[in-house]
This record gives sequence, C-alpha cells and structure tokens, in this order.
Amino acid sequence: MAARVLVICCEPLPELLRDCRRVLAGVNDPDVSSALRTLPGSGPAGAPTLDPHELAAAGGVVFATGGRTPTLASSVAELLAATAPLWSRRQLEDRIVSGFTTADGPAGEEALSGLLRAACHWGSLLLPGPRAGTVTPEALYALGARMGRLAARAPSPVMTGPQR
Repeated sequence: MAARVLVICCEPLPELLRDCRRVLAGVNDPDVSSALRTLPGSGPAGAPTLDPHELAAAGGVVFATGGRTPTLASSVAELLAATAPLWSRRQLEDRIVSGFTTADGPAGEEALSGLLRAACHWGSLLLPGPRAGTVTPEALYALGARMGRLAARAPSPVMTGPQR
C-alpha cells in the first residue's frame, strides 16, 4: 500500500486553499499519494470533506489554518469528537503531523496549537512547519517535500499499534 499524505484546509479562505495546494505540490515522491480535504462545514463549496477514517490510513497529515473564521473552533471540536473512537483504539499513533497558519495574530497560532495538541494525544510525531510570518510558497513546497519523504519511509499506519 502506498503512503498517503492528507493536507487539511481548516477554513474556507481562498488564500489558505491556495497554500494547501502548494504543500500538495511538494509531495512529489512517487511512492506517496496526497489529497486535499476540508473539515466538515469549513471548506469551500465542492471541496472534499475529511472522513476521520482517512486519518487512520494516512502516514502524514498537514493542518492549515487562517485563524480568521469564527466557526473554526466548532469544526475542530467536531473533528476531535469524530476521531475519539480511532484514538481510543490507538489507530492514530505514529502519524507524522505538521501544520501552518497564515494568520499574523494569536488566533491562528491558537487554532494550530489546538490541532497539534490533539495530534500529540493521538500519539503522533510532530514535524515543524513554517512559523507564522514565514509562510512563503517555497516554505510550503518544502514542507510538502519533507512530509512526502517521511511518509514514504514510515511504516504503514494500518495496524502499526496494538489493537484493543
């Protein structure tokens, strides 16, 4: 099974969606597939919505926030509630998780920190992403390339941990 990287656009902002596509462009390893997903109720019209079970099959996940949408907190809360059964069965361990925010203020950092804290509770491995204020096309492409390389070399996430 080929490794998979998910880039999750957490807000319906056109510039954020553009930046997510830049990360996807960097995932250029032939042994890694990549996909863009949005959180339920938070993505642009017509964009594929994340099925929480996709996280269990992904080797790498990149969260993207803009920190400017009031509904972000409820979307993140829904994601955490939807992933609770996977987490309790240890099916989200050892994922490589990263993220970035395009916000210059504390709201974007808080949203991203909440998502990365959740990933730590899942048992994920964190890959540093570009800091707020340093999100450039080159930094996003490089993040995708690093994520792709790591996901290609990681053990298959399916059945890696003990099952309860």
